Amino acid sequence: MRPLKRLISISLNTTASQTDAPELRRGPRKPAESYGIRESPVDRGTCGRAGRKLKSKMTNTEKLESMVGKAQKARSAFLTEVQSLSQAEFDFKPAPDAWSIGEVIHHVVLSEEHWQRTMTELFKIGEGRGRATKRIAFGELAMGPRMIPMPLLRFPGFLIPWSIMADFVPNGVQSFILANPIFKVRTAPDVEPKPGMPREELLNYLERSRRSTLQILEPHKNKDLSGFIWKHDLMGSRDVYATLEMLANHDCRHQTQIRNIKNNPRFP
Repeated sequence: MRPLKRLISISLNTTASQTDAPELRRGPRKPAESYGIRESPVDRGTCGRAGRKLKSKMTNTEKLESMVGKAQKARSAFLTEVQSLSQAEFDFKPAPDAWSIGEVIHHVVLSEEHWQRTMTELFKIGEGRGRATKRIAFGELAMGPRMIPMPLLRFPGFLIPWSIMADFVPNGVQSFILANPIFKVRTAPDVEPKPGMPREELLNYLERSRRSTLQILEPHKNKDLSGFIWKHDLMGSRDVYATLEMLANHDCRHQTQIRNIKNNPRFP
């Protein structure tokens, strides 16, 4: 059986507008293969799409391939937005307190690394049992709606009913909310990005992070991963399949943010 990381390749679509753009605007472009990317059309319909249902007749490997495929398509579209930009475009801030494109990319990678650690811990806890549950306390990943004051978010009397409510929100609604920046979210300190990182380093960081995710999943591709579940006080519960869908929707959310930055009249 082929390794999981070879079953789904990240694809990158080079549009005519990118090809015809001035070299200064595009920045130095390396061949797509340098990032482990194979040139092929991008499915832009992945972003904002309701949660993908796993069919009961799917094998465990097919279930995982399905969600990995969605995560890879979203990452491909994300890469298409940023891969041809210059360092100046990576560093541009639309406002003093706003993230640059480089910071958005760094945040995406830091977030993926957080869920890599979570999945690794779940697999370690559940070794031999085929299932495991990990609770992620709010203090461990202190994120939530920006409209709600942080002291209130830390109050157990507020967190408990919110957590219960989050478990009853349909997956399709959760996917839509996460993929589209309707609600502003307060970023947890552990996934707060660093400004001014080199463009090439960030692009390579994206590729290494996704490769690590696939390597973590590879030994477990024949298992039923629906029994490996994490629970967060505000985000509710998700198994490994839903975690991969969440990574896809997170890429989509920040792809929209990057498009908004590029549409700024002062963008280089």
